[in-house]
Amino acid sequence: MKYYLLKNEEGNAIPTLLHYNRRREIERGRMEKKTGLEESLVMTMRLGRDFVYPDVMASPLFLLSQKAARLLSFYEEKLAFLPVVLFGEGDSLEWAVYQRPLLEKRDVLSEQSVWTKDKKDVRTIVLNREKVKETSIFQIGGVFSTYIILRMDLAESLLDRGAIGIGLQEVQVDG
Repeated sequence: MKYYLLKNEEGNAIPTLLHYNRRREIERGRMEKKTGLEESLVMTMRLGRDFVYPDVMASPLFLLSQKAARLLSFYEEKLAFLPVVLFGEGDSLEWAVYQRPLLEKRDVLSEQSVWTKDKKDVRTIVLNREKVKETSIFQIGGVFSTYIILRMDLAESLLDRGAIGIGLQEVQVDG
């Protein structure tokens, strides 16, 4: 089975999340404690000219539209989501509701992966076939950056349904 690194599609004018680092710490605390999930995470966004609301935002925070979250629920029935409400900055009347999948961080990197000099991040992702175990979506654990990995059938389902904003880069799987 093939796997893909999820990225933001290039060329789309997606909303920019403001005060992301402060909100990230709040969210991280909620995710680690598994409490307060009935609450929403509220963030401010800056909208550029000709912006689009993508179905998938890979960074700086992994967010899915309602449509994409419903689709993901077919693949991962037990996956929990945190609602995220994005409001336009200032007097903007724009707003959107997204879902933040609370993904399992998994140590799935093969010894063949190429690491940065400080060993905090990975330059070339190579997945260990034994550790992946046919999961449809997961976050790579043990690294500084956020890497969301999709199995090919989930990626194809998103694309077949016209998902906006999805960028994919195939990753290697050892064995």
